[in-house]
Amino acid sequence: MTGREKVLAGSDQVEHPKIVRRIPLLELVDRISGFLETEKDEVLSGNRRKKNCHARDLISFAAARSMGYKFNDIAALLNIHPEC
Repeated sequence: MTGREKVLAGSDQVEHPKIVRRIPLLELVDRISGFLETEKDEVLSGNRRKKNCHARDLISFAAARSMGYKFNDIAALLNIHPEC
């Protein structure tokens, strides 16, 4: 069995991310901001406080991986560059 065949042999067992109920991005920002006890406006302003950076990380992860949003849409809302 070649290297390629070995890699592809287990590919049917790989878990693919599942799309959960998609909510509007602003609602996601509200929920995560509330959960982390930070202000929504601070999260959206690009404020570099640790709590706000953590909120943007969670928003980006949940929106992209769990809800299927495009990186450019998320980045535009959060005032961040999509490649960072």
